Amino acid sequence: VSGSTETQTYGEATGLSVRNYQRDGFAHKDFSGVGAYNDDGTLKSNAKVFYITSETAKTITTDVVTSSKGAVTTCTGWQTIIDAYQKAVDAGLRVEGVVASHDVYWSDMGTTGDYIRAHSEIMDCSLKYHTMLRKAQAVQAQRRFDLEVKGVTCTGALGLGSELGVPQGTHLHNVVLWDYTRLPRPLLYADGIFVGDDVPSPKPVDASRKPDDRIFKSLDLRRDLCSLEDLAKQGSGRKYMRIRYKDKSWVWCAYNPERRENASFAAIGDFLFRLGLKGPAVKMHLADTFELISSDLGQSDINLVSEQMREHLLYDVVDQIALLHVRGDQAVRLEELPLQKGFTKGLYDWERDYFRNNMLDRCLEHPELWGDAAEDYCEMRS
Repeated sequence: VSGSTETQTYGEATGLSVRNYQRDGFAHKDFSGVGAYNDDGTLKSNAKVFYITSETAKTITTDVVTSSKGAVTTCTGWQTIIDAYQKAVDAGLRVEGVVASHDVYWSDMGTTGDYIRAHSEIMDCSLKYHTMLRKAQAVQAQRRFDLEVKGVTCTGALGLGSELGVPQGTHLHNVVLWDYTRLPRPLLYADGIFVGDDVPSPKPVDASRKPDDRIFKSLDLRRDLCSLEDLAKQGSGRKYMRIRYKDKSWVWCAYNPERRENASFAAIGDFLFRLGLKGPAVKMHLADTFELISSDLGQSDINLVSEQMREHLLYDVVDQIALLHVRGDQAVRLEELPLQKGFTKGLYDWERDYFRNNMLDRCLEHPELWGDAAEDYCEMRS
């Protein structure tokens, strides 16, 4: 009372019975002994339950067994506790989580994509017992509607904070914008998280451009111990570098978002990966600085392999194209993927000539195959 303990006035109750909360209908539905609780609602004897607030998140402590020999580590701070449990998993120890049933919503938000998709799933799922979340669903729908009325294109999964600054003509796809986020220009912003305040305008993509420090922190690397080397081949409005650390490597890219195909690269790369198509996986996307990290597939290309291997690879490419058409046609519409406009005749002719010069002439060394391709082209145009 008033910042101190009052001992003179108090009440005492006798015969008060406090019962364990029965957890039927939550994670225990159709399961037994799930997570930290017994079926009757009591905690398991070895369970630990943490109640985290903004005041205790950095000071909470616990002891965690972090080796198969029983070594115990005292951890302070919630993130440190998570890291300790990860070490326990790495050591082969058993760490149990909660198995969620269909009556609850659960999302393992381990990646940026998981975090973004969780916003889409929570918008569409049935929330029988969560009146606050149902209200949040309505708020999100209204914010999306308000942006669309303003002239902003909204597709895919969106999480929209309050008091946003989004210019007319902007396209938002699979993004989360925290409160007070202000975007600099009407561009396509895809597959990213913006954590508030002013997003800086895109930097020039030139020889002086280097990776953001967050790239190295995300990969758990020290910048001064890494080597950077420009890739021999670059792209339109994109700069590529290989980041090396000991025997590991990644490909970093800075891109100019004024070119729509650059701004949609991360979204399309993630889409193809989830379809099961082969390609460099996007490991990280810094949407606010227009940078991304991809897996490194090496330095060889189809022109450097044997003829037998080249034939095998080309058949593999045809299989991948078939897979894309079978699985991707419906999926791309459901996800509202931000694709390029259809080719004009001039652009199609440029791509056709590129195929003839680089694939038929240079790679396969069979320029005579162009006759069949030309016939097919003329038939399509007739």
